[in-house]
Amino acid sequence: MSEAGENERYSDELPHLADRLNLLFKTVPRSPDDPRLHTANSVVEALREQGITVTPNHLRALRTGTRRNPSFRLLVGLAAVFHVPLDYFANDAVAADVQESILALTALRDTRVKQLMTRSHGISQGGLSSILALLDQIRRIEGLDPADESSEDSEGD
Repeated sequence: MSEAGENERYSDELPHLADRLNLLFKTVPRSPDDPRLHTANSVVEALREQGITVTPNHLRALRTGTRRNPSFRLLVGLAAVFHVPLDYFANDAVAADVQESILALTALRDTRVKQLMTRSHGISQGGLSSILALLDQIRRIEGLDPADESSEDSEGD
């Protein structure tokens, strides 16, 4: 792609860019070896390593929605920093898939979720079914949406 092409802006603004970018900042760790979340400065540095110059204030403007039409090159860089497909920023279906994956990975980093997984190892299929039923009941009591049945395994069936 030519230099001019790399700096072109999307023809349309990205109305959900701020929300999608904020989710990445709030949930995606810097690396597998560094569980800290990104900051504007860490993203600026990571982008600089890709040859992309941007200021923390520019990132803040994207995160607040003050600016909604970053250059294509900046979007490519942000996708690389956060390890998401470029379409995450513009395609609702891709964004939904990525967000679902991010939230699942975030849950797996929760110590209590890890404890549930560890303690359930070795329990019979009947016992696991009882645990799932109990979790469904707790979700109802706490006013949460029902668990997504489509993501469950059918290994024991």
